[in-house]
Amino acid sequence: MCARYREYPGIERDRLVSHTIENEERLRAFRETWSGQRMLELLKENNGQMLVNWSIGVGKSVNIDDVIEAAVKSAAYDLVVALFPTRRIIEERRWVKNPPPGIKVINLKPRPRKKCGDKDEAWQKYEAADLGLLGRIQICGMCKHRSKCLWPDQYGGTLEGAKVIFRAMDLLRASGPLLQKSAKLT
Repeated sequence: MCARYREYPGIERDRLVSHTIENEERLRAFRETWSGQRMLELLKENNGQMLVNWSIGVGKSVNIDDVIEAAVKSAAYDLVVALFPTRRIIEERRWVKNPPPGIKVINLKPRPRKKCGDKDEAWQKYEAADLGLLGRIQICGMCKHRSKCLWPDQYGGTLEGAKVIFRAMDLLRASGPLLQKSAKLT
């Protein structure tokens, strides 16, 4: 495996880090060097901005799990919101599969579109207008499946006391000011 320098607009070349990983020993050393705690330090040094563009197989998934764990255990953060591009990546996360005792972990799910049936078209209009809360009141409130559907409730008191929230990036637009609400509840 080989990591090479690439050009990234706005990032000076001396801020880029490149490693050649030739064998298991170097891979192990690479992973030990870039611990979750070290990545948090780099994030802080770079004012919350960092691009991690490692090659396949070097440990991005393990590293992000380590970063989340280090952030929570450091007590420097009240809440960690972990955003991922797909549900599959979320479902692979260590704390989604096996939440640690004493740490509230929330895995926000997408709206169950199939369950919404003929209401899905109306829901899509609400979502496009960033009216998720109003949709939960007007559409979910009148739905015959409401008593069996857990989706609307995940945005309320369920978030209270959460230390980690996992969610898909595409849900950001569909649920309005979740980050502000989450911060108030934790």
